[in-house]
Amino acid sequence: MSLGDWYLNGTKLCPWNFSWAESSEVIGEDARLLDGTLRRDVTARKLAVDMAWEYLPETFDGTYHCFNDLRALGTKSGTVALLRPVGTGTGTDSFNVFVDTPTGDLAFRADGSNVYWNCGLRVRQA
Repeated sequence: MSLGDWYLNGTKLCPWNFSWAESSEVIGEDARLLDGTLRRDVTARKLAVDMAWEYLPETFDGTYHCFNDLRALGTKSGTVALLRPVGTGTGTDSFNVFVDTPTGDLAFRADGSNVYWNCGLRVRQA
């Protein structure tokens, strides 16, 4: 695995025009007490990842996930494995994630060739 390789459900994510943004979702509750102070009960912090592609092909030969693959993963009810590189080394982090249905805008279509999408995908740690 090289530095720029991300995998979702065992297949590499397409690195072309790819952007990645991580955030943390806090699971818990805030409560205002009788004296006016705020109490925060944090149960967990979970990873949330927003990915986006410009001109992602609708179909591929199986090397990378295409837009159709991402749509199929977005309808899956269970979790899938997300593998991402860590820092500048060759280490990796692995997470079980839920995949949201991707968003997409048709970017380019030409006669006799593939269709390309500008799309976004959000995954959340299980």
